[in-house]
Amino acid sequence: MKKNNEACGIFDNIVNEHIKYAFPKMKKNYVKLFNIVLDTGSIPDAWTIGITNPLRKKPKGNPSKSENYRPITLLSCLGKLFTSVILTTLKQASEIIIKKLKYFCS
Repeated sequence: MKKNNEACGIFDNIVNEHIKYAFPKMKKNYVKLFNIVLDTGSIPDAWTIGITNPLRKKPKGNPSKSENYRPITLLSCLGKLFTSVILTTLKQASEIIIKKLKYFCS
């Protein structure tokens, strides 16, 4: 199994590899879960919490200087998938709206 080199969610312990390789069998469950979240407007707490850790930019840099670090935030993989689906849906909807506006405004 090829790793995506990503950490699992802090509070749900789900890694992208689980989502990726289980997707064919779990697709209906993901759709059902995401629809429940959309219908209720209630996002699971585990999807909204992130843990930010400092990561050194360069191994040779002075570890006592803050400019030698960048922040890395660990988030829920299911939460990231959900926001990715929302983003894709909004992009598609906005493209349709823009096409219709161009048609009516020309």
